[in-house]
Amino acid sequence: MQDSQPQPERYARLARTSEQNIQGGNHVLYETLMFFNLAALLDETERWSKGLNWDTKTLYMALVESMLVHRRSLMDFYFPAVGYEADKRRDSDMFASDFCDSWRPARPASFKVEWNAISEEVLHLSYLRPEVASNWHYAEMRDELRELTKTFIDAADDRLHDYMKAQLREIAFGERRTGRALTPEVQARMAAVDPKLLSGLPAGLSTPTSTTLR
Repeated sequence: MQDSQPQPERYARLARTSEQNIQGGNHVLYETLMFFNLAALLDETERWSKGLNWDTKTLYMALVESMLVHRRSLMDFYFPAVGYEADKRRDSDMFASDFCDSWRPARPASFKVEWNAISEEVLHLSYLRPEVASNWHYAEMRDELRELTKTFIDAADDRLHDYMKAQLREIAFGERRTGRALTPEVQARMAAVDPKLLSGLPAGLSTPTSTTLR
C-alpha cells in the first residue's frame, strides 16, 4: 500500500488593506499617465524631425525606451504569467485581478513577441538584441492600451477608488495630461494634520512614491 504524502498547502494571494489599494491605484495611475503622455510626445513629429543632433536624438531614444518600459509594466499588470496566483514569489507584484473579482481579457496575439522584444532590446544587455532595432508601432500600442484601460475600469470594484477610475478614463482618452494620485479622502486627512502638506505637492504629474498618510 502506497503511503499517502501530505500535499503542500496551496498559496493564495494576500488580501490588501484599503491603504494598499489606494497606493496600488496610485501606481496604476502613474504607469498609465506616463505611457499616454510619452506616446503624445511621439506624435509631435516636427519636434523630432529637426535633424540628428546628438541631444535631440538622445532625447528621442530616451522617450521611446521610457514609453516601452511603462508599456511592459502595464502588460505584466494586465496579463500576468500563468500560475501567478499560486506563486508566492510574486506576492508583492500588482495585477489587474487584485482590483477585480473576474479578470479574463483576451491577450493580444502579438503579446509574447512584443514582451520579449522589449526585454531583449531595452531592459537587458543581451546577445539576442537584433542588429537593426525594432520599429515600434506606438499608435497601435496606444489604441490597445486605451481599450484595456476601459475594460479594467469597467471590471474594477471599489478596491479601485472612483477618483482613480475617473482620472484613468480621462488619461486614456486624451482629456487629461496631469494627475494627482491622492484621493480626496487622503487629501482631507493631510489637510487636517497640516494644510502645508498639500500646498507643497505639485498638482501635476503623480510620482510612483506618492505621499499618503497612514
